[in-house]
Amino acid sequence: MKISALVVIGILASASASNYPKFTVHIQDGNFADLDGLRPTVKWESTCESKGFDIKYGADAKACLTTDILSLPQTFWGKFSRKVGGWNLSTKASVQADNLKNSKYEISADNEENDFSIKMLGSAGKDDFSVSSVENTMGFSKVTERAKYNFQTKEAELTLGCDVKDGTYVQSSTFLDSDRSVREEVTVAQLIGDNHRIAPTVTSDKDLKLEWKYLLEGGDYVTTTYRLKDSLDVKWRDGPWTVNMNVPLEGYVGVAGTNVNIKRDLNF
Repeated sequence: MKISALVVIGILASASASNYPKFTVHIQDGNFADLDGLRPTVKWESTCESKGFDIKYGADAKACLTTDILSLPQTFWGKFSRKVGGWNLSTKASVQADNLKNSKYEISADNEENDFSIKMLGSAGKDDFSVSSVENTMGFSKVTERAKYNFQTKEAELTLGCDVKDGTYVQSSTFLDSDRSVREEVTVAQLIGDNHRIAPTVTSDKDLKLEWKYLLEGGDYVTTTYRLKDSLDVKWRDGPWTVNMNVPLEGYVGVAGTNVNIKRDLNF
């Protein structure tokens, strides 16, 4: 007898505490010959409280029919959050179903009053605990600073942003690559009217990127990004639908070279 991931997560949901679970099905483009061709996944999560902690937990699974029930779950995760003295503290851990001895973690703390946050990512196993990256963000009046360092690749990033006036935002970023080379880029974003945002970006290696974001009703949007001599990307978010299109410009071969990805979220 074949079993679907919907059945498995339905059992987990009915056994969970008072919170009604949320299901999200991501249907992406594939060969559409059968259900596997659509590559759907099911996301389930629930919440509870215990001893002052807000707890979230969930699982991601493949939504396909199979006789091997253990092959359905892909990821299990849990998150503990608590507010202490103006600080929002949280710890999140996730494990892959095919590698339960190792986990990835995320530890974060943020203080809204002081406009400061810090986040640390890493992994942990039976005999190993490592930090992969640390990122912090600080705000000073209209200026925001964000710094990030990756301990594995030795890459670093420093970004300064400033709200100038009349919907204008300026951002300057410096990147240290793994080969110790330095790259810089500057972005000037301008809000035009209530629905249009134009943001050109120039880099130290003479690249150019131009982004146009058209804001729709209800938080939906269409974002078009042009990268000089590289590609044209369009992202259209319309309710539960998300469409991503990529058109390579270098060596353009017409429609055959266009990549399109379609996703729909089904919540029930």
